Amino acid sequence: MTSNNPGGAPNDPLERLEQKLARSRNFTVVLAVALVVSVLWTGTMNGRITRIDADLKRLNDTASIKDFVRARQFEVVDKAGRVTAVLTTLGSAGAMVTMNAQGKSLVEIASTTDGEGMIIAKNADGQPVASMGALASGEGFVTTSNGVGNELVRLGAVNGHGTVTTKNSQGTELIHLGVTTGGDGLAYTANAQGQRLVEFGATGDRMSGTIVVYSVAGGAIYSINSDDKGAGVVRILDGHGNGQAQTALQFQELTE
Repeated sequence: MTSNNPGGAPNDPLERLEQKLARSRNFTVVLAVALVVSVLWTGTMNGRITRIDADLKRLNDTASIKDFVRARQFEVVDKAGRVTAVLTTLGSAGAMVTMNAQGKSLVEIASTTDGEGMIIAKNADGQPVASMGALASGEGFVTTSNGVGNELVRLGAVNGHGTVTTKNSQGTELIHLGVTTGGDGLAYTANAQGQRLVEFGATGDRMSGTIVVYSVAGGAIYSINSDDKGAGVVRILDGHGNGQAQTALQFQELTE
């Protein structure tokens, strides 16, 4: 359709509508191109940001790894800031302690005053209930204790021989299993005051087992073993090692 107004605005309504539609199509094309460019640019920037974040993380991880760390004490804390473990020094030796939420130590790994290794386990109240370590002689030991820290059982060694002892709550030894200086087995029981009552062992010549009964005063009053012929012997003593020996048969005749 030809405009009747050259150089000016078209007078025909249809022609004006066609021009508006043409301008709208051009704007739509421009907007679409802008959106495509924006999407491409955003994707490129996101990729670059992701790569930068990854590079920074690698740098931080590398910087946090040390080949050698030196300090006098390290502490580990929980989310509330409470100390739950400590690695430190005691004197000239190292020590490690773990603690509960109340700040009481549960496990201690340290050294004895003689410089030997030791591990102590404690209950929730902080009282030691079990320990293991080494003696100054180089021999090991294991102990258990009651809830107030008194030792009850000890498994250890004396002069290269194994021993087991049990104690009452006051620390008095009640039962002992061990070895004599000659290398023979030995066991004895004691009363609450620590006085030996019954002893099981071997005779000096190692020819016979022996049982010795003691009085509360500490003196031997009975002994049972065998003679050199293999016959049983019972000795009735006066508490000072003096008495008359009787064979088992003679003893039976005396008591009938």
